[in-house]
Amino acid sequence: MNVPGERTVTVRSLALPAIGSEHDLPRLESCESVRLFVERARRAVTKFSLDAKTAPAVAEICRRLDGIPLAIELAAARVKVLSVEEIRVRLDDRFRLLTGGRTTALARQQTLLAAIQWSYEHLAPNEQQLLRLLSVFAGGWTLRGAMRVVGDQADEYEVLDLLTRLLDRSLVTIERTEGRTTRYTMLETVRQYAQERLNQSGEGDAARTRHLEFYVALAEEVEPKLSGGKQGEWLARLKAELDNLLQALAWCDHADDRRELGLRLAYALRDFWLYTGITELGHQVTLAALGRAGAAERNKVQASALVGAGSLSRSVGRYDEANEHLVEALSIAREIGDHKLAAQSLMFLGFLAQDHGRSASALGLLEESLTLARELGDKVLVARALNGLGEVHRDAGNFEAAQPLYEESLALGGSKKMSSPLPPSVTISPGCSFHAARRNGRGT
Repeated sequence: MNVPGERTVTVRSLALPAIGSEHDLPRLESCESVRLFVERARRAVTKFSLDAKTAPAVAEICRRLDGIPLAIELAAARVKVLSVEEIRVRLDDRFRLLTGGRTTALARQQTLLAAIQWSYEHLAPNEQQLLRLLSVFAGGWTLRGAMRVVGDQADEYEVLDLLTRLLDRSLVTIERTEGRTTRYTMLETVRQYAQERLNQSGEGDAARTRHLEFYVALAEEVEPKLSGGKQGEWLARLKAELDNLLQALAWCDHADDRRELGLRLAYALRDFWLYTGITELGHQVTLAALGRAGAAERNKVQASALVGAGSLSRSVGRYDEANEHLVEALSIAREIGDHKLAAQSLMFLGFLAQDHGRSASALGLLEESLTLARELGDKVLVARALNGLGEVHRDAGNFEAAQPLYEESLALGGSKKMSSPLPPSVTISPGCSFHAARRNGRGT
């Protein structure tokens, strides 16, 4: 109401079941949202029980409905005609599913759609527009992200004002983490409604493209910082945006003119996938980016994405596929005269050769990569190529040849943080500057 002396008290949603609690019935039964669902379901079907068979679906229903009491009551009432599993699979169409509240209640309390619509219609037009635009984010956003999606002409303080009003109306919530950038989010139910209104407004395509452009820029900004003293901080920043990154990559499927952005984003994320242990997912989305219609133009962007795909294919054990990507990347790099991409391609091809025990071939490829890297004056590439050569000699038992290569590599790595990091298993050990651990019998 904004009157003197007024204090806002946030009434939170009901507590949600913890991940994994569906296998612990006593723990699940103690959860607020689950208790409400079971109580209301028993009003509709007296014999309804929470057991090992129904628990997983009930837990997911409560989570996906954000612990909103009205939504849970309406969902529970549906057990009269649907199983809990059938209710669960229909939640993507929740506004049609969750109707039929008590006829004695106010109209806006009889359906979930009416409840959200009532709140939306009480917003000013510029507040409605911001809510619609913010629905393109998945898993939350920052003020910087909101500014980019709103558009280049947006004023930061005007957007902050509107965001505050949405917070006051509980349509947006805030996530505060000490020492980290403030993040905002909205309940999935609100987001689904806002997305429907966004699509109806005709603003959706442009907003989703701005969202994609923002995450391409963010990934390219963070990519060279994924090594060094603040690696954990930058990885955490990208982890917080994982849902948004995947959504941005998926948006590239909807128009050919976004294929280059998809390739750039896939390449910029190549080390993020490796360092966070979600290599298989990274491999899939990188191949998807390369497979889009119109993404076959032989240019730097495609060659870069092929290098990333080759690295990820090797990491998931698909060596023939990795070799194919890297040979193609090398061919394009030589066509366009990009010596850095050529050096990267040669280096990974050398790693592949070593994986298969072809030491002579690995030495030749890595030495050629090293020569190009020295000509470029790229200390990162020089350090990695030297380390690769050291590995080949060490595997062959030629420690005297390996030692100076490791030492030079370590010296270069110390003079400049590596922007193209070694795999996570690499550790520094006495007498062997960079020691590559073995996983499944293969050198990493």
